[in-house]
Amino acid sequence: MTVNRIILIRGLVEPQCVFWPLRRVLKKHCGRVDIFRDRILLRNTEASIERLSRLIVPEKSDDTVGIVSHSFGDWIARQAIARTPDHGVRRLISVTPALELGWLTAAFHLATGGVVPELKIIADRQLARANLELEPSLRRTVIWSKIDCCVRPIALAHVAGVDVFDVWATHMTAVMQPNVVRLIARGMA
Repeated sequence: MTVNRIILIRGLVEPQCVFWPLRRVLKKHCGRVDIFRDRILLRNTEASIERLSRLIVPEKSDDTVGIVSHSFGDWIARQAIARTPDHGVRRLISVTPALELGWLTAAFHLATGGVVPELKIIADRQLARANLELEPSLRRTVIWSKIDCCVRPIALAHVAGVDVFDVWATHMTAVMQPNVVRLIARGMA
């Protein structure tokens, strides 16, 4: 692995167990794989970004970080990376990033009256795509699921250095799919 520490960042209303298969595989290659502890709904996004910013600063000079984010977790990751000039992130793999609302999240946003902070961000295209372009030295991969009612994929050809893959998976099962787990493990190598 080109990183010696991996942080897994969950999305909206996503339990930790969704990342367990991926974590088990990644731990075979990288001894330190942590699931970022955060609320899964009604989070204080500024506090989440600040906590992640502290985690991505290298603990020692040779410390390198990889991040695997899912759905809204990608937004938290991108904001933390952009706000932390001395970060150690070398690899960012975004699984079904919440860059545009799908019909289910749009319905949930309407049903909740716009009070869910995460959905407010995703519903605002400009805000949802904030810091989409990060420094070119950061190796990035975006994985879209072909069966997704939560987010819609967007074209990323304008973003330099991003490898894009489409996989047969649903939004919530993507990080558990064996083909996606293998793709992520290869991407962290």
